[in-house]
Amino acid sequence: MKMSWVVKGYMIFVFIVGLCSSSYTVYAKENEETIKTTLLSAKQIAISIDMVPDVFVIAVSPVRQTLQIIHTSARLVGALVSEAQNENYRKDLQAVVGELNGYQQFREAILNTLKGKLSAEIVEVPPLGSTAKYANDREAQQDRMKQLHNKWFDVLIDLKITCGIYGPEGEMFFRWDGKLYDLAKEKTLWQDKSVITPSVDFRVNQPFNTYFNPFKSNMFSPRLTTTKDALTRWTDNNGENFKKAQGYGIQLSVSQLLGAIQLDKSEDYYFACGISKLLTKKWKQAVPHFEKAWSLNKNNPTLGNAYLVALFKTKKIDDAIKVGEEVIQSLNGTSYSTTYYNLAYIFANKKKEFDKAKEYYQKSVELSGKADEKLEKEISKLQKKQ
Repeated sequence: MKMSWVVKGYMIFVFIVGLCSSSYTVYAKENEETIKTTLLSAKQIAISIDMVPDVFVIAVSPVRQTLQIIHTSARLVGALVSEAQNENYRKDLQAVVGELNGYQQFREAILNTLKGKLSAEIVEVPPLGSTAKYANDREAQQDRMKQLHNKWFDVLIDLKITCGIYGPEGEMFFRWDGKLYDLAKEKTLWQDKSVITPSVDFRVNQPFNTYFNPFKSNMFSPRLTTTKDALTRWTDNNGENFKKAQGYGIQLSVSQLLGAIQLDKSEDYYFACGISKLLTKKWKQAVPHFEKAWSLNKNNPTLGNAYLVALFKTKKIDDAIKVGEEVIQSLNGTSYSTTYYNLAYIFANKKKEFDKAKEYYQKSVELSGKADEKLEKEISKLQKKQ
């Protein structure tokens, strides 16, 4: 029997898609090798690190957002009140942890790590300045690259970095946006961006909001107040929580940068890639990164727990349960309360199994000392149906 034109067309389409996918994979691998070879063979590398803004940001006040959704004329008032509140939060935090110089530590960590990985001389240069005399930004950058190459630089790395505490929950974030150029060829070899949080005890029901733009309102669900622990979570324990989180956030962010430019693909690199995908709500893209990180170190339950969360977000419930149970049976996972909580949530809300939900929830509370009223209600509903 002859195939219809529809079937033939579909088969040709599938073949072309597969060919394109295979070609892209080959191209990506070749480009990765090009980036690595270019960096390792360079004798002099120029790098600009633009700190935007050049402070450790405190942007937890919701007043600007709240007033902005009322009417346009309230925006200025909201901005002024937010600035005053955020400045008070900054002073409270500084009183406990000292100078907020995380942005400088972030910058220095990038420079020192690159100097440790590369044999080339690394020289700091200013970021791209005014482009007023050029037709466009591209023309300005081309001229800048020529000037740097004339000064015997082989490679240019441009980075913009931001770090701080954002949003009504007081979440800490680190962000970089980077480009890498081969100056001899006047060619962009790489560009990417990342956002990282050091708060990695992820729950399956958390929203993963980054709050990077305090000017942007949430018209449907405005936050009128900050949560009670928005800053006390950082000032408690004499600021040790803050210092530890800041150090870990910088570590993850720098590790992701190193892997992105093909210098070192470590456990932290894959974990950071997964986190960045979670925070941008690209659940499917997060899965393979967390899977790789977990395979590299099954003594770290946070890696397996993050893998569980990514699987849950992609609606692979049974796979999420399998990974979760693997985590709590691992060497350090038996006392990791977050995975017990996540399993309890899944069994209560998705599998509707009372015994398992109760067992895991009780273990979570036992380990963390924290109850969840909403989850308790769901488990109680299941008990009544038995």
